[in-house]
Amino acid sequence: MAILGAKVEGQDEEQEKIVDSPGVVPEHRHMRLQRPLTLTALHWLRSQGPGSIKLESYGDGEKAVDIYRELGFALEVHYLEYCRHLS
Repeated sequence: MAILGAKVEGQDEEQEKIVDSPGVVPEHRHMRLQRPLTLTALHWLRSQGPGSIKLESYGDGEKAVDIYRELGFALEVHYLEYCRHLS
């Protein structure tokens, strides 16, 4: 199973095109399905007009990140978040 979102936010020159968190369940990640998912989103976003496209990825491993780099994306921001629940 895989999930993917693609969206266009804003208007005209301030428009932002986003590939939103391509995701593949762990048992299918060896198939590199992030690549065709992302390419599908890119195709649709390009049909929406010119401009740059941002890919948002949360919690992906290095293999998935490598796929995005192969598609021409460059790391712009990297967030780390830690949480500890107290009882």
